[in-house]
Amino acid sequence: MADIIPFPDDYTRLVQAGKQAENSGKLKEAYQVYSQAYKVNPNLSLNLIMARLSFDLEDPDQALFVLEDYLDDYVKAYQLGQDNQEGLALYLRGLAEENRYEDFIALVDGQLVDYSYDQIEADLNLDLKDFMARYQGHLKKLNQDLFSLGQFPPSQQIDIASAYYAFDRDDYFQACQIALPNRYVHPITKTALIQGLLVKDFDQTISYPFLKETYQVDLSQLAGVKEDAFGRQLEGLAEDLFQADPTKVALVKNEGWLDYLILYPLHRKLITDPASWVLSYQGYFDLEASGGEESDQGRLFSQIQRLKLSDS
Repeated sequence: MADIIPFPDDYTRLVQAGKQAENSGKLKEAYQVYSQAYKVNPNLSLNLIMARLSFDLEDPDQALFVLEDYLDDYVKAYQLGQDNQEGLALYLRGLAEENRYEDFIALVDGQLVDYSYDQIEADLNLDLKDFMARYQGHLKKLNQDLFSLGQFPPSQQIDIASAYYAFDRDDYFQACQIALPNRYVHPITKTALIQGLLVKDFDQTISYPFLKETYQVDLSQLAGVKEDAFGRQLEGLAEDLFQADPTKVALVKNEGWLDYLILYPLHRKLITDPASWVLSYQGYFDLEASGGEESDQGRLFSQIQRLKLSDS
């Protein structure tokens, strides 16, 4: 009795057909057939094949779309030092070719934060020089001429650039998180980032202890001024805001000294001349808890009046 040869299942048949088309140079047809096989049995091996084909077809965006199915696996493989590094390498290559700066930085500064850019380049056989050059050109187009990255080594350039990119997108809090701990960022730039955070993110609490503990930043080193002088600089910035719209923000300071400077949005005209008053830090939380309700205005005003300072 003759041996029974099993008929190939749909997945095997489709993969074989895809390989045949690929070997014949029919790349688009091969990709379409592989896609059908992937629907039948999605797996990492076929995922990589489709990603490679996407690059061969000069469609890195499609490669990224495919690779995202197993991105966590590719990242984990790199973190564990496993042999298969191609998936992550292809994904980073796709992000670079598509100029997806934000996604690239989010991945490297997030999941791969323990690895330097130089190490990632070497491990994955990537060349990020062109990517960095395009990124710097992009920043210049966005009027980021104040920031010169050329003086920094490549391993720091992208960290700094990512801060400025966040800065340009008005995400000053993210920019501060990236830039303030970085010793390669100029003190004046750090000052500008903090000022930007104060201007744009009215609900953020900025304090000397907060900055020092969170970012290891010594305010006395910023822009060559002492802590109290830096505080006065921020206070001047706040007063400029008050002049533009005194009903929009309130200056909240700790009693006695500018330990805390908080810009807080007010929905009602609780304070007509906040630049001349000091509200205690506890008072800020009273205000926040009350939501500025009418019934609390009298109590709040009384508290402010008790803390009112002389013009001197």
